Amino acid sequence: MNLQSPFLLAVFLSASLLIAEPPRPEYELAFADEFSGTTLDLEHWHYRGNWKGGTNADDAVTLKDGDLVITYSSENGKLKGGGAITNVAFGYGYYETRAKLFGGTGGLHSSFWTTGLGGDGITRPVIGSSFEIDIFECDSNAPHSLPPNFHYWLGKHFVPRKTFVVDPKTRIPLYRTLVQAHQDYFVAGCEYLPDRLIWYLNGTKIAEYKNPAMTGRTHVFLTALAGYKPAGIPDPAKLPGESRWDYFRFYTIKLKGENLIVNPSFDDNNRKTYDPEFNTRLDHPVSWLEPKQQEAVNVDDKILRTGTGALRLGMDGKYDTAAEQALRYIPNGTYKLQAYIRNPENVKTQLYANDKILDIPKTDDFTLFTIDDINIEHGFARCGIRAIGQDSFVHIDDVSFACNQGTEEFNRKKPLDPFEYDWNYQDDNVALEGKWLGSSLWGYRNHALYSSDENASITWKMKATKSGVAIPKIFLVTHHESTKNALATLSVNDEIVQSAIIDLTQTPEETDEPWFEFKPIKLEKNDQVHVKMLRQTTPDGPGLQYLRAECAILDFQ
Repeated sequence: MNLQSPFLLAVFLSASLLIAEPPRPEYELAFADEFSGTTLDLEHWHYRGNWKGGTNADDAVTLKDGDLVITYSSENGKLKGGGAITNVAFGYGYYETRAKLFGGTGGLHSSFWTTGLGGDGITRPVIGSSFEIDIFECDSNAPHSLPPNFHYWLGKHFVPRKTFVVDPKTRIPLYRTLVQAHQDYFVAGCEYLPDRLIWYLNGTKIAEYKNPAMTGRTHVFLTALAGYKPAGIPDPAKLPGESRWDYFRFYTIKLKGENLIVNPSFDDNNRKTYDPEFNTRLDHPVSWLEPKQQEAVNVDDKILRTGTGALRLGMDGKYDTAAEQALRYIPNGTYKLQAYIRNPENVKTQLYANDKILDIPKTDDFTLFTIDDINIEHGFARCGIRAIGQDSFVHIDDVSFACNQGTEEFNRKKPLDPFEYDWNYQDDNVALEGKWLGSSLWGYRNHALYSSDENASITWKMKATKSGVAIPKIFLVTHHESTKNALATLSVNDEIVQSAIIDLTQTPEETDEPWFEFKPIKLEKNDQVHVKMLRQTTPDGPGLQYLRAECAILDFQ
């Protein structure tokens, strides 16, 4: 083991290997494991547990010839694979590995991906998982294809649309053509930044997703799942086989003024559009640690400053409790911690970051408190709030921990929050006229629909959730055989206020933001807003002139 970083972490480097260049000069290496030992380092990793489709076994994960190797085998008719998961979570930065994957027969799903933990480490985590980044997924029956992906897991699981880079001649996504993962090693990486995710294969950009609506600290998974049905039927005679990872490296980046706290406003416990089965409990603030007396830590959906929740510390009876976040592998530099705190009962309350502590006085309303000049030297910060009292409560909202140095290029832009909208085109909020079929093309979050019926139409019915200025938008599901002459109309309280003709033949890869935008309109709360798209034929138009559609939204400014 060689310490090769200013951070308080282990960096495993082989002298014969050079550090690959990350995509931007602002990145600094914060963690690396070159797998040059003899066994998995359990100080930094743990084995992935079993799963319902096959067996994950510790002994399937070995270190050989400078690689982490996961062996795919069949024993007594039972398929076996395995996986390794980092013990700590990473944040904004660049994630990279070099790998060579099994492709000898079907049934194995090899992947390099990240998500939060808090569940059993086997299935989808429950507490602390906002999203999942799939840097690559590769089924052994198709080792030429390494699709990237991104999932939201809080509230409603859905997969938003990414912009895939395609070959300009064939229009085939590059993730299907750049590598043969079973024939040679390749390098896969992903930039996770506040305003974008960018995926790479062998240094070539293959996909991008802009303005993610959630953030999170995320553990890294290197896994090979045996018995994965979409990967095909295995031939036991062609086993055992193996998938190999040469290294994992994480690079951090200084982001001036960007909040590194996850779930800073305590809204992830109580989003208004959660499906019932995804309602997280109010006694566990998502992504926050409760080091002691957990019963005194709750999310309050009644007393709050913004959003749908605030942190409440206290209980009936005596308590000494806290809620905190441990931020590891962050850039060294000078930081500022801020929080809005309401302390009308004069509870003994402290805001802290590492060894800096601020005592909070009595305050009848939410008041901003700040700890300045927090010097981070070893890539680690423990930020939190402690309260000591009896039969009393203190409330905290809108916590921020941000660096005073660095770039502002990637700071968060206003996201289209997918959890504010109802996207289901099979319910009463969407009206279809004509015969519609499911499409293999993606919209913003679902597979799209299409129709070739004369005068086919789709109407999205929305209600303004607040008063203000909004931009109604239609996501453009485009194809060269779509209509160039779709009539879009906007109605407010049954009165048509705008109309336009939309060309649906422009391919999504030719535009960064494939939305049609109506002009901004002023709405009152509960106004009924209908967005309609109608198929119109063009006598000299090419092809079948399909109308394709998926979603419309109200984007309040």
